[in-house]
Amino acid sequence: MTRLKLLKIIDELDQESNQLFDALKKYSDQQLNHKANEGKWSAIQCLHHIMLSEKYSVQYCVKKLSFNPRLKKAGIKSKIKSFALRMIIQAPFKIKAPDTVGTPSLPLTESLENTRALWNENRENLRSFILDIDEKQRDNEIYKHPFGIRLSIPGMLSFFKYHFRRHQKQIKKALKNQS
Repeated sequence: MTRLKLLKIIDELDQESNQLFDALKKYSDQQLNHKANEGKWSAIQCLHHIMLSEKYSVQYCVKKLSFNPRLKKAGIKSKIKSFALRMIIQAPFKIKAPDTVGTPSLPLTESLENTRALWNENRENLRSFILDIDEKQRDNEIYKHPFGIRLSIPGMLSFFKYHFRRHQKQIKKALKNQS
């Protein structure tokens, strides 16, 4: 996939996240940090979970590529794995997040303003990664999802999209009856 197409996907991700952040402006930070129940994440915590997932995914890819590894070209198996991951993410059941992106790593409270600033910083890092990556590596199985599924950069960006949408629903649910 070309660099331009990858950047277009990031633009689409940004458009969806900007719409969400704009919609969240009507809530106070107190409302955004409110947990409906113990063991549930607040809207802000959901945002931080998404951010950390994306941040650590990019960091993994950067580190992996720093060793100049021999990577398999993503093919039909990779597309099937990506599709399977998408189905899992879209399923209505709860999936326990790894601690690095789960409850122990999420802030108890944070402002929407600071969260958005961190979000934008992470997205700029993602853009830089896409701009810097060797074109020969873009379609290789670079990314390793915590489920052990290896994906190409387009597969990783696809994961970002469906992961975001899953937690967008969770955010809306967390804010239900808050306005």
